[in-house]
Amino acid sequence: MTSNSDNTNKNLPAGGDRPSDDSAGRSPVGLHKYAQWLANLRQGGQGTDRGLWYSQGIMLMQEKRYEDALLSFDQILQLKPNFYEAWRYKGNALRKLHRYQEAIDAFDIATELKPNYCEAWSDRGMVLSELKRYEEAIASFDRALISNPKSYHVWNNRGIALSELQRYDEALTSYEQAITLKSNFYQALNNKGNVLRKLHQYEAALRAYNKALKCKANLHETWNNKGTVLSRLERYEDAIAAYTESVRLKPNYCAAWYNKGLVMARQSLYREAIACFEAVVALQPDYGDAWYQYGNVLAKLERYQDAIVCFDSAINAKPEFHEAAAAKKLALQNLRQKNI
Repeated sequence: MTSNSDNTNKNLPAGGDRPSDDSAGRSPVGLHKYAQWLANLRQGGQGTDRGLWYSQGIMLMQEKRYEDALLSFDQILQLKPNFYEAWRYKGNALRKLHRYQEAIDAFDIATELKPNYCEAWSDRGMVLSELKRYEEAIASFDRALISNPKSYHVWNNRGIALSELQRYDEALTSYEQAITLKSNFYQALNNKGNVLRKLHQYEAALRAYNKALKCKANLHETWNNKGTVLSRLERYEDAIAAYTESVRLKPNYCAAWYNKGLVMARQSLYREAIACFEAVVALQPDYGDAWYQYGNVLAKLERYQDAIVCFDSAINAKPEFHEAAAAKKLALQNLRQKNI
């Protein structure tokens, strides 16, 4: 990110990043009932050992107890090495533990056992994306789509990988396919907006963000992205309103505070801009660009000594920050002239 650029959110992934079995529910009550059900099965002698270990592993994944879940899936695989669902779940547990190559190996076994296993191919693609191995990720997503071309989650995640490779037209096609399959798929709508913004199609990007927010109004990332597009369209008051909504939804969201500060400064609302940049550096003290912009605003107000402190903080955060070094030099010159 350059010193004068806005900070926009990354794309929103969807699906494939967790097991799809929701039998335990997401709530503590659901997990408690599921645990009780497992206990009853054990006491009654019902169910196979394999089934019990599998169900327990799913529950532990829901509880985010990934090490314990991994032990459960290993127990299953000792009893039945060709249980492809367990290999997939094991891969997801390993992924959550950041043991990425082992996760890929587990997904490879799952897809060897069941070559048309869409979910395992998709999960494999997600891991490869996290490793920034985007070409390989796309190949995995393509294999998933051969098995299930109606998987809108996979189309979305494929679009993210393509976008990372700056293959924006192809990414746009993937997002549009996801939206065709599920019209209220807000993740893909947000991501479509991001690609359109990168292609400088700001009005179209704004429409995509508005559709995403119509589907789900509390997306702080999308409000931030919308603000960025509005700023590019020079609709500054609307941009400020969008950033304000973003930080209302997530008060510690540095990107929106920073972007709001940029627009405030552009509108010569310097004191309001200072409040924004102060919020950023309080949340993230090593945010060099925020310190730099903070210093620029203070210099506009002829508060040169304070500006120099900000520029020093910017340089400490980014030692090769030449713009901040030049701004500090100018502030020192202005301070000397002011004191003559």
